[in-house]
Amino acid sequence: MTEHELQCIYDANTKVLSGSDLVNKANRTLMYGVTIDRDVFHTYLFCGEIFTVIERKDGDLLLRNVESNYQFVPDKRAFPGGCDYEFCRLLRSSDVWITFSDFDEREAMNNARSGKEYIGPILAEHHLLLACGGSLPQNASSGKADADYNLSDVGDEENFVVELG
Repeated sequence: MTEHELQCIYDANTKVLSGSDLVNKANRTLMYGVTIDRDVFHTYLFCGEIFTVIERKDGDLLLRNVESNYQFVPDKRAFPGGCDYEFCRLLRSSDVWITFSDFDEREAMNNARSGKEYIGPILAEHHLLLACGGSLPQNASSGKADADYNLSDVGDEENFVVELG
């Protein structure tokens, strides 16, 4: 079997999760972890849409164009105290394996007590919309391409650099 054939088996009959699959529609962190390059990995729900970003050590924030459910999960480990139970259950039911670090009770309690929607980095435009009480444009949640929020028409690349500031 080739690597491509293996990927076809993984992807067979698996719908990529979307915000509409979640019962709890509140803005929040869904998956928080670290990559093998020790970059911060954050999948989050914002205005009903799921976004995955990677914050590199140099400060660049990469927006991942997710085409398969396994791309919602960091390639090194996820921190269970920073992950959403409902989202993780949906991933597991889609045959996506999540490698978790050891459970840290203190971390989980701190995250729960902080009252923050997000415990990881989010896109700058989402910070602005949260600050002014705004939301995504109507066509972003309807699936129509919007250059500011939907990068599916950019190309085949997995990650995109988002300039901040």
